[in-house]
Amino acid sequence: MVDGPMSDVIRRTASAVDTGDRALKGAEQVLGAENREAIRKALANVSGILEENRAPIRAAVADLEALIKRTDGVMADGGGLLRKLDAAVDEKGGDLKGMLVVMKADLERAKVVLDNLDRAVTNFDHAITGNMDNIEATLYNLRRASQNARELTQELKERPWQVLFPQPLKERDGVR
Repeated sequence: MVDGPMSDVIRRTASAVDTGDRALKGAEQVLGAENREAIRKALANVSGILEENRAPIRAAVADLEALIKRTDGVMADGGGLLRKLDAAVDEKGGDLKGMLVVMKADLERAKVVLDNLDRAVTNFDHAITGNMDNIEATLYNLRRASQNARELTQELKERPWQVLFPQPLKERDGVR
């Protein structure tokens, strides 16, 4: 056995290789076929959920728009009914017109939020469906990189001296 600094280098190399091997085994578990399939199914489910809920979100936005228009109509009408209601409410300490103004502002904010949500859902759906091939290619590349790293660590375990003392260039090419 080799003593001194060389022994320490070999021991440290073996420790580093073991650590790398454990990390690669963990990566293999994450990138395994079962997990890739689970990721693929999850992305497909998210896409389905987004597609399923797009119409109700748009319907809610349309309903809010109609309600805002009706509220505008009621507020624009300076007719007797509104004055009578104001008078009835004022006796009890309220302000119907003021409440309608606040309600209209709240409805307009809700419409903006729902519009933004609809855009976000649409953009997320496009991102998922548009990048599905890229996601799968990335998972494949990570799996290949994991395999290459595992082969390298195995080579380091079996022949660490080749890293420390590589063959001269001529010998590696088969020329001596």
